[in-house]
Amino acid sequence: MFRRRYSTLCLLIFAATVLLALGAGTAGPSVCLVRLVLRIPCPSCGMSRGVAALLHGNGAEAFSANPASLPVAAAAALLCLLWPIERIGEHRTLERLWARPGVRHLCTAGVVLLMTVAWAVNLMRHIHGGGPCR
Repeated sequence: MFRRRYSTLCLLIFAATVLLALGAGTAGPSVCLVRLVLRIPCPSCGMSRGVAALLHGNGAEAFSANPASLPVAAAAALLCLLWPIERIGEHRTLERLWARPGVRHLCTAGVVLLMTVAWAVNLMRHIHGGGPCR
């Protein structure tokens, strides 16, 4: 089950990367429900533009769009680089790592902290008249 989910995740990341590299999701109106309904930016506002900027080699623009886009893109790249090793070989490194006590909690806490900081940055930008959301 883990291998199937991991493969699906990597294929979705690859497809999203191709779409972002081609410019999809970087222009046009916002489709963020939080932004449309509550009129405030969500934690991931600017993430698509940030990852697209990274794919075009512009780290400063990526950080400006959403500070979380840098670690999110790095984690996605690492997962996709490890996928062939996991898929071809019988290493199951990630599966064994994920099964270790505390790893899931540590990863969850890291993601929650990262997105909380990103949301705080997005809200501060919104309050001061700027921000990554359209």
